[in-house]
Amino acid sequence: MKVYIETHGCKLNIADSQRIADQLLEQGMKISDNILDTDVYLLNTCTVTQSADKKARNKLRNIRKKTPNVHIVATGCYVERNMKEVIDLGIADTVVGNFSKENLSTIISNKFSKKLVDKQEISINNLLLGRTRASIAIQKGCNQICSYCIVPKVRGREKSISKTVIISRIKKLEKFGCKEVVLTGTQLGTYGYDLTDHSLHSLLKQILDETNIERIRLSSVQPHEFSDQLFALWNHKKYRLRLCPHFHIPLQSGSDKILKSMRRKYTTETFLSVVEKIKKNINNSTITTDIIVGFPGENSEDHNLTKTLLLNSLIKEIHVFPYSKRPGTSAY
Repeated sequence: MKVYIETHGCKLNIADSQRIADQLLEQGMKISDNILDTDVYLLNTCTVTQSADKKARNKLRNIRKKTPNVHIVATGCYVERNMKEVIDLGIADTVVGNFSKENLSTIISNKFSKKLVDKQEISINNLLLGRTRASIAIQKGCNQICSYCIVPKVRGREKSISKTVIISRIKKLEKFGCKEVVLTGTQLGTYGYDLTDHSLHSLLKQILDETNIERIRLSSVQPHEFSDQLFALWNHKKYRLRLCPHFHIPLQSGSDKILKSMRRKYTTETFLSVVEKIKKNINNSTITTDIIVGFPGENSEDHNLTKTLLLNSLIKEIHVFPYSKRPGTSAY
C-alpha cells in the first residue's frame, strides 16, 4: 500500500512527517513520490496564519478533485486547532490531531491491513520524503505564550525529548546515508529544562561526540537563549567543521514597545548584542530572522525602528509576515 505525505509549515512539521514516514515503512507500507499513484494522501497541516488554514483547505479540495478514490488523511496544527471545521469540509476520510500523530502509522495500517503485502526497501530518499536534510525534533510545545501565537494551543506545553532517543534516530539515519540534520522544535533554547542533565549545549556536544553525522544545524533560537558556552562549540577545533554557522534568530519587531506587547522575552538591544557577538566570533556566519508587520498598535515610528535596525545589523535574509489574527490568542 502506498502513502503520499505532504507537509505544510515549519521544520517541526517536517520532522513529524519524516518520523511518520519511518513508522509507515516499518509497518510495511510504501512511501509514494507520485500524488496520482497512491492509496493514501496524508496532509500535515499548519495553522500559524489564516493563509496557512486556507492553503490546507484548498489542497484537500484539490486532491479530492484530482484523485476521487484516494483515502485522505488530515493531521497537524490546523486539525488540532479546529478539527470540526476540517471534518465539516467533508473531504478527509481520516482526521487526526497533533497529539495523536504518533499513532498515525497504526491508525492507517489498521484501516488497510489487508493491502500490506511486501515491505518497500528503505532508502534515505523515502525516509526524508525527498529532502536532503533530516529534521530532528528535540522538543515540542511552548510555555512562552506570545500574544499573537497559536502554537502553545496546538502543540501544548514544552516537552524535551531525551538525548538517547535523539541520538538513536540520528544514528539510524546515518546508516542510510544521511549527511545533515536540522535540530528543530518550538523552543530550542530551553531544551532540557524538564529533564535532568539536559541542555542544548550538552545535546549538541553529545551528538558531535557519539555520531559521525557530517553536518548539524539549528533551526531557530531566540536571542536571549544563546550562551557563550553554546557559541564556543562553533569555534572548537574538533567540532567547528561539522556545525553549520547559520543562525536563525527571530526578531519579530525592531520596536521594544511592540516586543513588549507581543510578550517577547528579549529587547532589541539583546538581539543586536547576539548578532554582533556571532559576527565577531564565528567565521563565515550567516544570520536570518523573522519579522511580523502590522501588529496591533504598531505605528510608523515602530515600523521605521524595525527597518533601521535591520539595515544596521546586516541580516542576510528576512522572512516578513503580515500579522494574522489567531482565535484564542490575547492579541486576537
